[in-house]
This record gives sequence, structure tokens and C-alpha cells, in this order.
Amino acid sequence: MSTNKIQPQIAADSAYLPALPTGPWSLESAQATVKALEAIVKRVTDGDIDSVVGRRVLSKYLDSVFSLYKLYHRHNLDDSLKPWFEKIDDHQRHVVRAEQDSNREGRRHHLPGAKTQVFLGPATHQNGQRAKTSIQLAPRVDSLARSPFELAHISDGALAPREGEINEPFRPLTSLAFTGSATPLPALPKRFVNLAPLNLRDRIDLPQTADRKAMGMNTGSSRVRAHDTIMKMGLAGSKGRTRDGDTSSEDDEHDRYGVLRPSKRRKQDPTQFGWAADAFFRRMSLSKKHREVIAAIDNYKRDINAAIESIENSGVNPLFPGRLWGSVLRDEYIELSEVLATVTFSADTLSPFSYSNPFTEALATTTLAKPVPTKEITDESTWYRAWSATAEAITFAFPSRSNEVQAYGRHILALFEATRPEFHGNVIRYDRAMRQFIGSRRDILFDEFKHRDLEMFDMMYLWSSGIHYQVQPPSGSVLNSDVSQVEKRARKQENEICRNFNQGACHADSGCKRRHVCSTCGEAGHGTKNCDKKHG
Repeated sequence: MSTNKIQPQIAADSAYLPALPTGPWSLESAQATVKALEAIVKRVTDGDIDSVVGRRVLSKYLDSVFSLYKLYHRHNLDDSLKPWFEKIDDHQRHVVRAEQDSNREGRRHHLPGAKTQVFLGPATHQNGQRAKTSIQLAPRVDSLARSPFELAHISDGALAPREGEINEPFRPLTSLAFTGSATPLPALPKRFVNLAPLNLRDRIDLPQTADRKAMGMNTGSSRVRAHDTIMKMGLAGSKGRTRDGDTSSEDDEHDRYGVLRPSKRRKQDPTQFGWAADAFFRRMSLSKKHREVIAAIDNYKRDINAAIESIENSGVNPLFPGRLWGSVLRDEYIELSEVLATVTFSADTLSPFSYSNPFTEALATTTLAKPVPTKEITDESTWYRAWSATAEAITFAFPSRSNEVQAYGRHILALFEATRPEFHGNVIRYDRAMRQFIGSRRDILFDEFKHRDLEMFDMMYLWSSGIHYQVQPPSGSVLNSDVSQVEKRARKQENEICRNFNQGACHADSGCKRRHVCSTCGEAGHGTKNCDKKHG
């Protein structure tokens, strides 16, 4: 593209750029950034700008925010843009599908005086102002039920208002929007729906009431309170007293001596946490798949014990250690050695247990506490057996993650195949470190093993220069057993008395590892052949 064409394009895109946030990087500025990105996507869904321009405007705006607040070392620009691009792509797919379905259904349900194609332009109210949503007709509600769009049924010729829309006049739907005629349309079949893009604020929630008033934001109704949203983001902590100097509040009271005493414990303000802005922005940048997994985890965590009991009573649950189902439902790290011990049913091959103190060892022999059975992961075969059972359990709890866990399994198996058997221990340790890290984060899935935060594990465990790379074979292998026998033999030689030395046939400079002492008196410097005590 020539420079003459690029300049007008940049100028045109700049006209759609929202204002950048002001002040330092905080939860307020992060929320303002998300609100601006939401506005850009809405202009695309309303038909103000096309999808190509919308993508360019999103990229330009977010790049400006990253540059302004120097976010490149904390967030990835491409990853942050991906969910917003997906929203535009989803809208385009639904528009095409709605148009195809309307054309197909129009032959059987033709509306008198109305065109059968979908009305894609922005609707207008009687006062001439642009409506907040576009009118789109599409049959088959079930085919769109899983979309991120709000389905408002149109019935009796009236356009159903959206929740939270106030002071917006709604009029009966007539053929004016389609043919220019004011003739009222007949009642539409129930299968026709209004595809109104959900407001991102309604789905994700921004701070309400006083917090939003302070930021100059809309204080209208919302589906979920902002505090609940921040709790889901992992920002809320436990209750506790304030530790700063200012302890006064409207809830505080004075005693009879005039001393100010708090009447009740104060709640923490999660919006003031140092990580609040980054956590909020990161949560808003997650893909649809990430959000689905997090929603499922949050649902299980509401009552983990009830969920585990349901699994055990289901009659279709896979073979898996009962005590590890909680880790599966919370999406935490799972110890494969425990899984292997369960799926192999080999009690005689269980690894020996070590106890930290005599009391723990004595307790283990009673019925009060029993050590967890484990079987060591030593090679590709044992790892694959344990991971297969683990992947089956994860898929049982999260059916949509089947491809994800299979991709991770193929990744580890490829590493086993590329490594000599005597060095498979490095792959096993790499896998353990990867799963521990993934289990501690909600924004990384198993198939994202190329994530920039996981790159270090490849270097640490698989490179010969890595700090955790080990040259010796893994414990339990045949080669390692041979090495152990050699070491035992060498230590035994160091404790033996050299018989050749006692006969005068071995000298100290010969490199002999046995003890050069007299076998008769035990003193050094002479052998039994020259020992005075023997001849005396």
C-alpha cells in the first residue's frame, strides 16, 4: 500500500479512537481502558464502522495504552487484543448466519409488505436519535443460545426493552424500518429474535454506586455488584481491621471517656490492592474458553464436598484417587505418583515411606493416619499411564478441555521421544514444574505450553546449561542401579586392608584404594611380612 493511501487511512481511524485514560495505572484507568475497548466493539456491532476498521482502531488504541503505562513487560499486546477481535468475529458470524437463516425461512414465513433480508443498519427512534441496538431477525433460537449475545424475544409486534436501558422510548415494530411504509407488521413468530450485543459492563461489571459516581461513570443497575466481580477476580481478601493511622469512620463510636473506638471490623477495599489494575485488565483479556473454565471452577468451589460426593455417586466416574478430586475441580496441581499407585493396583511395588520424626512414624502404624500410597514416575511408560488417568478425570469434570489435555500429553511424549532414556528424568521434572505453575494460574491452560511465562522451564530443565538439568539418570533406572553398585564397591574397598601391601607387592604410589596398614598390628608404615609383633 502506498504512503498516499496510508495517511488518509490513519487519519480516518484516528477519528474513532476514544480518549486515553488519565492518571497513573490503577483499577480506575484499567476500567476506563476496558470501557473504551467496549465502545469500539459496539460501534462495529451497531454498523458505524466495519470490522476491518474496528480491528485497526482496537490495535491502535490498546497499543497507545500499553505505551502510555509501559505495560509491555506485564501484559502481551496480542493476547490482550485476541478476545476483542473474537467479539467482532462472533458478530460477523452471527450476522451472516442470521441473513442465511432469514433468507431460507423467508420462503416459508414471508411477511406481507416486508423484505426478507436482515436489516443490518442502526435503528432510529421516533425522535430521530440513533438507537442503542441494531435490529436483526434470525430464526432458530437454539442455534444461537450459546452465543455471547442477548436474545430478546419479539412478540405482538413490540420490541422488547433491554435491562438497564432507561429513558429510551420503545415503539411498536412496523414495516417503516424495512420498506419505508408505516404499515404495522403482524406479530412475529416466537422464533424470531432480536440479536442485541450484550453490554460488556453488564457481563463483567464495573464498580457501582459511589465508586462509579466518583469516576464519573453510569450508576445504573447492573446484574452483579462490582464487589462480587472483584471477588471472582481473586482480588478480595479476608476481613480485618485497618492498620493505617486513620481509624475513624461513620461506624465508629466514642466511649464515655471520649475515646474513639471502632464499633465493628472494617472490610478491606480490594480496589486498593497493588495488583488490582493488572488483575482486572488481565481478566478482561482472557478468551472465551478461559472464562468458561473459570466459571466452571467457581461453580465447583461453591461446595467442593458436594461436587465430590456427586462424582462418587454418579456411577460413571473414572478410576481416580478420591482425595485428588478436589484438586481436579479446583484446577490445581495433581501429583502423578499418587495417581499411578491407584491405577496400577500394585501394593507390593509401592515406594517406601519416610517419616519426619518418630511420632509421625508411630502414628502411621495406627488407624488414625495412613500415608498416601505413591508409585514413582520413572520413565515414559509410567508417566503416560498416570497422565492418561489424570486427563480422563479432568475431561470428566471439564468436558470442553479434552483437546487441551490431549495436546499437553502429546507435547510431553514428544519430549520423551527426543531424549535418551537415561535422561528422561529431566522431562519428568519439567512436566512436574510446568503443571505446578499452570495449577497456580487461572489464565494459562495446558495447551498453552508455549506461553511466555512458561518459556523458562524449557531452559531450566531441558537445556544442558539449565540450572535443574541433571546428567545422571533418574532414580530407579537400570543404569542408575549399576552406578549405585559401583559406588558401594568403591566404599567397601576403602575399608579393606590391602593384602598385596602386607606381602610387599603393593606400594602407596600405585593408586590402590585399599588401606595400607599391617594386618597383624593394624599400624601403618609396614606390612605383616615385616611386623615385629608377628615375629616377636
